[in-house]
Amino acid sequence: RWEDRVRDIAVGAGYTEAYSYSFASKALLQTTGYAELPVLDVSNPLPIDLEVMRPSLLPSLIQVVTENQERARSQHLFEVAHEYHPRVGDLPEERLHLSAAVLGDDRAWREAKGLVEHLAEELHLKNVRFARLENERHWHPGRSMEVYAGETRLGVVGELHPRLAEQWKIEGRLALVDLD
Repeated sequence: RWEDRVRDIAVGAGYTEAYSYSFASKALLQTTGYAELPVLDVSNPLPIDLEVMRPSLLPSLIQVVTENQERARSQHLFEVAHEYHPRVGDLPEERLHLSAAVLGDDRAWREAKGLVEHLAEELHLKNVRFARLENERHWHPGRSMEVYAGETRLGVVGELHPRLAEQWKIEGRLALVDLD
């Protein structure tokens, strides 16, 4: 399975796999800037703070990084898991996704981009290119790029927007990878 291959490549590149719940709180989505995404409400959540199915892996990864930054000033984490998106009159769409986080210094976003380049090479993706990301509220305006294979958009790599990094009290630079 391709997700096992992706996990092997990321671990081989020095990343640690994170596992988080498929559920999230609306408060977490709000504080990470993802509250505007459509979500699937859980009808009877066991803990009240896990009230929706996650529409993105990034809020959970950001939370993991911030909760561990006192113990580890440098972190290389990834997660391969499903995101859940509502569809009108149908079952929700489950998309398998890869997200990664690099907490470090000014090199963090280049390390995250290096992971994407390494994955592309190992998975034999053709015509991989990067394009500047414009007007995106989650991502740093000068240190973020969209990733393409040919004309197919694969996702985004870059730094967390400084406003969100300050809100989360992130010490250092936090670069993220978000790939379909």
